Amino acid sequence: MASSLELVFRGLLALKWEEESFDLIASPKDLPKCSSARFCSRTHPTLIVENSCWAETYAARKYAENDPEAKNIVHYFLVSLNDLMHLLAESKLEARWVTSMTQ
Repeated sequence: MASSLELVFRGLLALKWEEESFDLIASPKDLPKCSSARFCSRTHPTLIVENSCWAETYAARKYAENDPEAKNIVHYFLVSLNDLMHLLAESKLEARWVTSMTQ
């Protein structure tokens, strides 16, 4: 039996995707590595970008100045072996491990 991480984004506002090799979309610098010895050379695959200019700009256009709801916009950054994905969402991310039978 294998486990897969399932991520559910509710209140999704925007998405940017590209192949990792292009590096055309600005990504955070000095990304943290996985703590496991087996994967210590790899970037941690799920991150929240703090003080994101993209999230702040989006919030400024969606909400009135000083609206506390603007602080609910979160910039998520997902990294795989081949792809980079940036997401803006208003709700907390739901995550769970899903067990499946593999052949």
